[in-house]
Amino acid sequence: MGKLMSQKEVKRAQVLDMLEEDKISQQEASKRIGVSTRQVRAVVQVLSAEGLGGLVSKKRGRPQTGGWMKPHVRRPLNSSAHTTGLRADAG
Repeated sequence: MGKLMSQKEVKRAQVLDMLEEDKISQQEASKRIGVSTRQVRAVVQVLSAEGLGGLVSKKRGRPQTGGWMKPHVRRPLNSSAHTTGLRADAG
């Protein structure tokens, strides 16, 4: 089953369709979808190579990396040994 397009991706497809029909310029397309003209050219290439599926985010459905939330990475914030470099039993 294919991925559904978001509203942003649907708008992008509509604007690129208008661009393909020469109703708007690349500059106008870039303003409407909020990217540079260079990115518009790149998206047009993806669209011609992959079709509408090329506009759907490749990241959708994949888990976040979240490495900073892994329990083995966390350290206590109030540890005096970490902040001073002294051992807790040093007197």
